[in-house]
Amino acid sequence: MDIPNLSITIETPFKLADNFKNQLIDLIVDGGQVSYNYAKVGVHRSHLIGLLVTNDQVLGTCCLKKPLEGYIQNVFKNALAEENSQECCLELGYITTRKGYEGNKLCQKLLDAFIPVLPEQPVFATTRKSAMEHILKKYGFLQIGSVYKDDLKLLIRATP
Repeated sequence: MDIPNLSITIETPFKLADNFKNQLIDLIVDGGQVSYNYAKVGVHRSHLIGLLVTNDQVLGTCCLKKPLEGYIQNVFKNALAEENSQECCLELGYITTRKGYEGNKLCQKLLDAFIPVLPEQPVFATTRKSAMEHILKKYGFLQIGSVYKDDLKLLIRATP
């Protein structure tokens, strides 16, 4: 599918237009993994936000988040990878594509631009989707620990 006027925006949450922030939160919530309030707080606390946009419509998202220490410790403990929790304080998350646009490699296009601007420190991500795990592995993320909560995997991208 050829998408006209497709652009990539990478910005801090405070510099994004409210329209884009609202669409971002709606896309995250539509993904079914987090509630509206949790997504709103998570977006606000993000260091960087990546958006794929066409004609003022957000088609894809990703965020570099600074989660709370308790959340990080819980994730790594559940994955039986506690020894790695101290080195990771940033999370790549909220990677999603608008329904109807999946399968067009939009996440990959967005991550092609987003990954090079990540700081040179370890970053973690979690996913339930094998397709997302496959994409993240292209950018140096590797699974650590064990699958937890039935189907959730923890991946780390070591310092490049």
